[in-house]
Amino acid sequence: MKNNWSTKFIGFTFLFIFLSSNCFSENYLNLKSFNNFIYGKDIIHLACYTDSDEPEKPLIIKINSVDKIIYDLADYEFINFDISSTDSVIKFNTEKPPYLFLNSIKLKSLEFSISEIIINFKDSNIVSVLNQNNAFSLLKTYQPTNNFIFNCAIIWKYKLFNNKDKYYNKFLEEALIVSQKPKCSGIGGLGPDDPSLNWNNCVGIKKGSDYVYIGEFVDGYYHGQGIQIYEANDEIYVGNFKEDYKDGYGTFFFQAKSLFEARDRFYKKSWIVSGKFLEDEWSDENAKSFYETIEQLDFKY
Repeated sequence: MKNNWSTKFIGFTFLFIFLSSNCFSENYLNLKSFNNFIYGKDIIHLACYTDSDEPEKPLIIKINSVDKIIYDLADYEFINFDISSTDSVIKFNTEKPPYLFLNSIKLKSLEFSISEIIINFKDSNIVSVLNQNNAFSLLKTYQPTNNFIFNCAIIWKYKLFNNKDKYYNKFLEEALIVSQKPKCSGIGGLGPDDPSLNWNNCVGIKKGSDYVYIGEFVDGYYHGQGIQIYEANDEIYVGNFKEDYKDGYGTFFFQAKSLFEARDRFYKKSWIVSGKFLEDEWSDENAKSFYETIEQLDFKY
């Protein structure tokens, strides 16, 4: 069994996102469902870290922009947006009497700031303000006693927890249109009864031991356009395949996991690595080395 290219870069758990289509031909990068999965603003998951020098467990936040709700995955708490929120800045408050924490997330920079104020939670006027989701108006009267800054990274692993088949099937539906090929019969898998061994000139889904492939098949091989999702490592490859190998132009997506991938100014959020692959390897035909192609990415609006 050949090694997966991604395992050779196990230390690089970054999120690599391809933005330009000027010189690459991975049509599946243009799938609306895939772009919504990575970039979509309706549901955003963030892993947020402080500037501590010591590794730490991230604060995981889910932003639901449709229902205007924040979900704190640590405390299993639903919190409404503050009415002063905008399309570019999400605001909400959390309470730990006598402290009120006013939280702001800038979607462009992914900076998460918290201002702490001390209030009387029994004051009827304050209760009214909080019930109206207007806590940030209290800053006109109260000065913060503390301020905290977190840096965040977009992650998508939580989207797959309970909805992976929904996303995979949506990718497949749009891939069929792009490829203009019929749908393969059944679902591919491991073992002698794997129907994908006989798939030819069609588009289907095959589930391996630690990954899922969605894309074109020729004579039982991954061949043509494809999306390969490594569920164990939260990595995604989108691009061209040839006889099961990544071969041709492609892009890797690696989500941030560690403290230093989110907090450092350079290693803060995301990087782009796109180029030509040859039998699962970064090709020498690329103008730059793998590391030289890394660029910082801002949140896509």
